[in-house]
Amino acid sequence: MDARAGYYDDGNNQMRWWDDEHWTGAVRENSAPHPKVAESETRDNVEQILWVVFHWLGTMFAALLALAAVPAFSTQPSVTVAVIAGLFASTGSSVMATRLAREHLPSHEFIRGTTTSRSVTGAWVLIIGGYLVATVVGGVLHLASGIGGALGGTLDEGIAVAFLGLGTLLAMLGPGYSEYRDARVERTFRLK
Repeated sequence: MDARAGYYDDGNNQMRWWDDEHWTGAVRENSAPHPKVAESETRDNVEQILWVVFHWLGTMFAALLALAAVPAFSTQPSVTVAVIAGLFASTGSSVMATRLAREHLPSHEFIRGTTTSRSVTGAWVLIIGGYLVATVVGGVLHLASGIGGALGGTLDEGIAVAFLGLGTLLAMLGPGYSEYRDARVERTFRLK
């Protein structure tokens, strides 16, 4: 458990003392929380609400980037389907973030999962790698279609915007789901 020292509910209507390393034998029957516990829970709830708000704003921004790319891919339905799938992924990520708030899990558990070096590295690989692949494939399709310069820079700009948006959505979805799953398991063990 990663929490400050204090009394916490053990799930049996008892307050058990956590000394910042392990559970001790100190138990209170009183169901009223210790003032320090109440203060830390209030602070965690405020941080958690702010984090969920920022997560929703980030998700909406990523969804707007993905939507802005749809006109550039009007002749490529498979990519449009990918953009729509990204929007569903973004909704799923936000639902998970909101569910974390409903489970009353401390905000640091969610933040920790979304800022690990693995998830940040994965996001950059998705964004940069996806952009490079899409640029090459888009260039080949652009030349092969025989439309010459009719689209101008629209296709390249659309590819850049789409992969920035989709990369951001995937970067939110993966860590969001893994952290939700881990936090639920950790919460289950914490209450035992």
